[in-house]
Amino acid sequence: MVAAARRAKQDRLPGVEGGIPELEQLGYEYHGIRTDRQKLLTQEVDLKKRTLEAMHRHNLTSYKYEDLVMNIVPGDEKLKVKVLKDIDDDPQEAA
Repeated sequence: MVAAARRAKQDRLPGVEGGIPELEQLGYEYHGIRTDRQKLLTQEVDLKKRTLEAMHRHNLTSYKYEDLVMNIVPGDEKLKVKVLKDIDDDPQEAA
C-alpha cells in the first residue's frame, strides 16, 4: 500500500526562477507515505476496537492459542498482541 512516488520534474531552464526540485520530490514522497500510514492507523484502531469488544463478549482478559497471545492491560483498554516465533523459523538459532 505504498504510494507511488511522483515522477521527477524536468530540470529548470537556465535563468528561470523556481523551487528546489529535490525538496519538491521529497515532499511529495513524504506526503504519500504519511497518507498511507494514516490509512493503516485507521484500520489498526478499528481492528483493536473489534478485538477488545470480542474479548469482552467472551469475558476474557487474555487469550492464547498456538502461537497467538493477546492480553488486555489491567486498568487500561490497551491490547497487547504477540505472535510467538517458532525456534525453527529463526535462522540464527539454526546456526
